[in-house]
Amino acid sequence: MFIFSVSLRTALPLLRHDTISMPYTPYQCDGLALGAMLACQWFAPEQLSDVSRKILRMLNGNAAILVWTLLFILEIWLYPIQGRRNLNTSFQMTLVTFASYRLLGMIVLKRDGRLVWLASKPLVFFGSISYGFYLYHGFILGAISRKIGPVDMTHPLVVFARLILGLGMSIAFSYASLRWVELPIRRLRRYLVSDVVPNRQPQST
Repeated sequence: MFIFSVSLRTALPLLRHDTISMPYTPYQCDGLALGAMLACQWFAPEQLSDVSRKILRMLNGNAAILVWTLLFILEIWLYPIQGRRNLNTSFQMTLVTFASYRLLGMIVLKRDGRLVWLASKPLVFFGSISYGFYLYHGFILGAISRKIGPVDMTHPLVVFARLILGLGMSIAFSYASLRWVELPIRRLRRYLVSDVVPNRQPQST
């Protein structure tokens, strides 16, 4: 799925000249696939097949870092070229997705001590509401813009005040969603899945 998604969003900009909507699911499968791979490593590492182990060695090896670096250089080179917006966006998405996979692997699987600060309570809180924040912030900022009207960019304090208002409301809505929507729905999974406890328990940091 990772190869399919990266290949699709890289090939289409070369074949088409119109705008491609990158948020569509077929162009986003690489992040979902790498997230699933991380979950497999966490929940049941002993059940991974030999092929999966080989793929993991490739993803976690220095060769993958070299490819990432070359893509980063290519992305910088393509950025100022007109007419390459879709291709440039594809490279950016690949870079961010793979970097996120490696970072999460260091946090979740390797328990890298250099990243222990990521377990701080404020970051854990924002992580817990991140999905709700992703869902709601656009609607909230749009509603604020319609109610307050266009911002005079010559007054930075007005822009800052609107930003703080939008941020505060987005956090409040996201927390409410977590507490009264997401957590109750998560508790329903015990009626659908018999075993949701990972084989490896997280260590205290």
